[in-house]
This record gives sequence, structure tokens and C-alpha cells, in this order.
Amino acid sequence: MNYLKIYIQLVKHSKRREQIDGYYEKHHVFPVSIFGYNVLTVKLTAREHYIAHALLEKIYTKRYGTHDIRTKKMVRAFFMMNNAHGNGQQRYTNSR
Repeated sequence: MNYLKIYIQLVKHSKRREQIDGYYEKHHVFPVSIFGYNVLTVKLTAREHYIAHALLEKIYTKRYGTHDIRTKKMVRAFFMMNNAHGNGQQRYTNSR
């Protein structure tokens, strides 16, 4: 499966969308932990944001292997998304 293609489609879809009714999250298209600070962000729904991070984890694992530092950063980001319960946050922990 081509996870990068799906990720790009998700980002393009969110850029074409005029607005999101209700809750949304800003997502850096190029991960800050790898590429440094960048201003290219898109607005994603909570479900889309979860899916984007799941796809990034799969993209980096497939491309660089499990022991590469970039892969470890993506795995950690996805792990934190699933397990962070602090600062009054209630996380959406699956894609449904």
C-alpha cells in the first residue's frame, strides 16, 4: 500500500476545503521534529489528524526501517497522540 500517496491526498483534500465546522487541529505537513520549523500547516479534523500521524509512522517505518531516528520520532509522536492524557486533553484514540 502506498501510504505516502494517501497522506498527500489527505493534505490536498484539507487544503481545498474552505472551512471546518467545529473542532480542528493544525498539522505541519512536514514534521517539525525532522525538518525543523516550517509554516506549511493544514487544518485537519481530529480523525484526519489521527490518520495523518498513523500514515506518517507507516511511511517512515517503510522508508527508513525501525531503527532510524526519524522513524523513532514518528513512532513517538503517534504513541503520544494515543497516550497523552494531560493538560485537560481528551484524545481521540482511534480513527472512527
